[in-house]
Amino acid sequence: MERKSQDVLKRIKVLKRLAALVLLAAFLVTALTAEAFVVKHREHAHDYRGFGGSCTACAQVKYAESLLRQFSTSLISTLFVLIQLLSAAAVISAVYCRTAVPTLVNMKIRMDC
Repeated sequence: MERKSQDVLKRIKVLKRLAALVLLAAFLVTALTAEAFVVKHREHAHDYRGFGGSCTACAQVKYAESLLRQFSTSLISTLFVLIQLLSAAAVISAVYCRTAVPTLVNMKIRMDC
């Protein structure tokens, strides 16, 4: 019974890693596709309705740039939160290592009495 639960936990871990990799791949493909579109269509021939975003290619370039800005904003905020969490964990672990936490084992209290 215990062996099955360990196998299920291992499969869940593998599925979580796989899901994270799939999401990362989707993010990268979207970002790179948007960047390639912007690079390819930045200098294009405009239609006769005038310059300033009236043509379809201009609207799509603006949308791709907006998408890239949103990705970069979310990436920067995620990295900022991750750095804060890691620094908080480092401070907590440093404080925990320097101070002795009183536990029943450290105080040598018997619980079988």
